[in-house]
Amino acid sequence: MVVITGAGTGAGSRAAECLLARNQDVRVLGLSADNLKWLGAQGAEILAGDQSNEHFLTKAFAGAKEVCLIVPGKPGEDIQVDFYTKSIEAAVGAISKSSVRKVVFLSSQILEPNARTVAMPGIKDIERKLITLENIDVVILRAGYVLENVLDYREHFAPPRFFENDLSPEPPINMATSFEIGEKIAELIETPVTKGHSVVNFAGKKWLCYF
Repeated sequence: MVVITGAGTGAGSRAAECLLARNQDVRVLGLSADNLKWLGAQGAEILAGDQSNEHFLTKAFAGAKEVCLIVPGKPGEDIQVDFYTKSIEAAVGAISKSSVRKVVFLSSQILEPNARTVAMPGIKDIERKLITLENIDVVILRAGYVLENVLDYREHFAPPRFFENDLSPEPPINMATSFEIGEKIAELIETPVTKGHSVVNFAGKKWLCYF
């Protein structure tokens, strides 16, 4: 059984699709069951609830061997750090009480519908919480700029600079789409377990530039 948190996101739903197509047993978690019905129609088990609640996650991870851990943005909030940190802490607590043997963590923030996002400070500290898990294969997937997230702020693509003063507007920036990230997650889930900690840096095939 594979459990996918944040399955209402583009990356989470694509990972679920790929795994279901390969005849994996998949349980999808999200803020809203309505957003997951189409995955249920493909054979996924649906659970809706608060991903920052350890009791909910303990129930959700029961019987699972692999977990795809995606923390979605919380609707209606610009500042997501507290929710993100609490969600990771809840996941670590729930995983430590489960039979999960592998975790693929998307070390980025991907949006659910109608959620907003900001840059996530302290992401390395959040990663360190996960690598405290013992005897579990923890894979940290560091996606680069997520195309859909950046396009939400496309009105800011104007001279003289977008990403403050770090980048010139002319060179293209490598972007990963949620679709590509989801496929990478599915690939990593199915990679043989090593019971170690590893980091995978992922950049997509899309390029974005502005003038």
